[in-house]
Amino acid sequence: MSYPNRYACQVMDEMRACFKTLNFSPIPGLIEELQSMFNKMESSIEDKSDIKDLVEERSELQKEVNKLRKTKRNLTAQGQ
Repeated sequence: MSYPNRYACQVMDEMRACFKTLNFSPIPGLIEELQSMFNKMESSIEDKSDIKDLVEERSELQKEVNKLRKTKRNLTAQGQ
């Protein structure tokens, strides 16, 4: 059973409760739910890393564009 904003620790608590009562029927569903949560967390970590890399690349490209604009202005001024 999945609830919005449910934490992995809550799922693990349910798994522990299954062992206490020796009722293992919910375990496969809880394992899948936990796996889904961890997949989403890993994906989010990778997305944030990608964003950081892209921001750094954008900054470097912006510096390059500014240099090129300055060079263009200098060349244009020399040509006049």
